[in-house]
Order: sequence, then structure tokens, then C-alpha cells
Amino acid sequence: MSLQHPGAAPPQNVTMVAVDKDKNSAHAFRWAVNHLDNPVIIAVHVKHKNFSHHVTNVFPPDEEDVVNIFNSLRGMCTRKAVTMKEAVVDDADVVRGLLEFANRNLIHSIVVGASAKNPLSRF
Repeated sequence: MSLQHPGAAPPQNVTMVAVDKDKNSAHAFRWAVNHLDNPVIIAVHVKHKNFSHHVTNVFPPDEEDVVNIFNSLRGMCTRKAVTMKEAVVDDADVVRGLLEFANRNLIHSIVVGASAKNPLSRF
């Protein structure tokens, strides 16, 4: 499923930020708002579902997702006059869900937050 309407012109210079409840997601989102000159930022949350079929579904956020994840990000967009769109992806694989969403929606830039204790920081 795509955020685009059939027959609509593809968006220009759209950034996708992968978000969850972690504080690093908020830091990544804030960085994208402050450092990237993009008029539209799509906040994407992947709900990791354990199911056997390999289908990525995109939904609007429900009330729990809005309260726990998206509300804190909305204020950052208001201050910088950035339009934020929200999407929730259901997929068994988080990375595949993000990449399929990015491909379907012609995303220009992807921003992902990482914790301080990850394999990249050990090098």
C-alpha cells in the first residue's frame, strides 16, 4: 500500500524517518527536521509481526501509536514548518518493511536512529 494517490505527481525531496518508542528515534527525527531541507517528512513505525507470509501492509496509526510514538514528533514539525505524515507498517522483518515502504513511496532520504550500544559503535 502506498501513501500516494493514483495519478498524482510523485513527491519531490521526501524524507522517511524510522521511529519507535526509543529516545534515539526522537533524536533522529529532530536531526532530520533541523538538518535536512525537506518540506515533507514521513514518520514510519514498523510493528514487528510474527507471521509466516511475506506481505508488508501499511496502515494509518491507531490511537495507541499516536500517543506513544507520533505525538512527541508533531511539535518538532510545527516549529520548523515541516509537514509530517505518519504511517505504520506491519511486517515480519523490520528492515524489509522499511525498504518496501521507501521503494513504494519514492523516498529521497532515509534517516534511522541507532542506540549507542550497536555493532557499528564497537569499531
